[in-house]
Amino acid sequence: MPKPSENALIPLKIASIYAAVAGIWIIFSDELLAALVADPVTLIRLSILKGWLFVIVTAVLLWWLIRRYVTALLQRDATLQEIVQGVSAATGEEFFASLAKHLAGTLRTDFALVGELTGETPPRIRTIAMFGKGRPMANFEYSLTGTPCAEAITGKGNGAGCFFSEGVTRKFPADHLLVEMGVEGCICTPLRDSAGQTMGVMAALSCRPMKEKALADSLFQIFATRAAAELERRRTELKLREREHLLEQQFTQLTTIFDSVSAVIYVADLATHELLYLNKFGVSLFGENWQGKRCYEFLQAGQEDPCSFCTSESLAIDGEPRPPYVWEFQNSVTGRWYQCIDRAIRWPDGRLVRMEIAFDISERKDMEQMKDELVSAVSHEMRTPLTAMLGYTEFMLENEVPPAEQKEYLRTVHHETERLSELIGNFLDLQRLKLRPEPFNVRRLAVETLLSEAAALFGAAPQRHRLTVDCPPGLPQIVGNSGQLHQVLVNLISNAIKYSPEGSAISLGAVREGESVVIRVTDEGMGIPAELQDKIFEKFYRIDNTDRRMVGGAGLGLALVREIVTAHGGRVWVESTLGKGSTFFVELPALPESSS
Repeated sequence: MPKPSENALIPLKIASIYAAVAGIWIIFSDELLAALVADPVTLIRLSILKGWLFVIVTAVLLWWLIRRYVTALLQRDATLQEIVQGVSAATGEEFFASLAKHLAGTLRTDFALVGELTGETPPRIRTIAMFGKGRPMANFEYSLTGTPCAEAITGKGNGAGCFFSEGVTRKFPADHLLVEMGVEGCICTPLRDSAGQTMGVMAALSCRPMKEKALADSLFQIFATRAAAELERRRTELKLREREHLLEQQFTQLTTIFDSVSAVIYVADLATHELLYLNKFGVSLFGENWQGKRCYEFLQAGQEDPCSFCTSESLAIDGEPRPPYVWEFQNSVTGRWYQCIDRAIRWPDGRLVRMEIAFDISERKDMEQMKDELVSAVSHEMRTPLTAMLGYTEFMLENEVPPAEQKEYLRTVHHETERLSELIGNFLDLQRLKLRPEPFNVRRLAVETLLSEAAALFGAAPQRHRLTVDCPPGLPQIVGNSGQLHQVLVNLISNAIKYSPEGSAISLGAVREGESVVIRVTDEGMGIPAELQDKIFEKFYRIDNTDRRMVGGAGLGLALVREIVTAHGGRVWVESTLGKGSTFFVELPALPESSS
């Protein structure tokens, strides 16, 4: 492409050519006419004709000269515009491919390429885009040593580029690639980053001598800067991608580790409390839709403000993280106890966040509670039978007791031993169910069989109570643990016998209600006040009534009944009227008839 100074000389060139042609025409035409024509009139006429001919010839000449230069300028402008349009909207690989294609087409060369230094020693070039023989070509690598590109970077042109119109293969015989391609002329220029460091090269290769040096130089000067900028952007983008990929790998590794831990691990913004990460174990407990939620809203039930026990002052002071903060709390969503280890850390974007690791310590808490309750049971409920047992045995050891009285004393010791055994057994069963709420060894069970087997244990009861079983045929089966459900019925029948006057009736029955089977145990005992009917299923709760306190028990039987029924997916309740008796109901899921 002509330089601005060259464009300014075009009118001068046209004027010079015109003046030369006009001067030659005037001098020689006048001399020729004077020599050939003597008649003045004829000479004047021929001079006029010569003048018109001169005007026509010079007009044609001017038109031809102007058209030639204007056409050349338009062609070069169109060429430049075509290249600009071809590469301006493109980036990355598309930009380099388009640039190589347009360079080869504009310069009428056989090949054009853009390549980058690989960073190896000795230096090598890896092509980013290669266009040749009218089509894109596969990229390749070649050694920079002994090539025109090496001279363009460090040779005669002081690294400014080089141009060889012909004889390239003779000048660089060690470049076997040029020899194989049959290259005769080439132009090459270095591509430098913003710091002036060479990143790569741009070159055009021709199998014929290259004549348009000015056009090639101007094109390479225009697009070398753009290509260098795109190459630098590409390198920066690749580094960012590598860094992001490395961060993703590290995050994936940490996520894999965190997901394998049976603990809740999450990260939340220290200022806004927004959840930034929740591991798979946490998702299994609290749900998947945690993104964008605040930790106290998502991980707690009905929480509208940050938790009072979770404060930034415990984790960071003046923007600097403090040592880990350890605390315990009971989660309101799961109902489980957790030991939490909180630590302020820096997130990749630089902000301060809180990472928490919460270990489930519910079993430990249950064991601690179990020990406390056991101590309470020993101090309040076990002391009475133990005192009676120790008192009677000590009296018999220290005194001569008639056989009849010994039998009575031993009967009392046996009764208190059974009472203590029942208390310990119920307590251990209750704690075992709390530690493992799901029933095990379940199978299909017939309700009528369960009722009959439970009633059979109280064969002596009819001597003091009228025990009947009312179970209609055709009831659906249920699924459960036969031993645990048997214990439920035994406890309910035992309570009915204990709290009912002799001679009263106790009945067992069952009916189907929707998709459930409801079992009932009805007595004609003292009844339970309405305000206490929910409390009797709590551990160690006994109604403070003189008549009832005369009956042995520690208040664990009904608590055990509720735990077993709940573990089977059912529910238990009581309906009672003071002085008229009580009915205990146990509702359990029925097995579908198609599965029976």
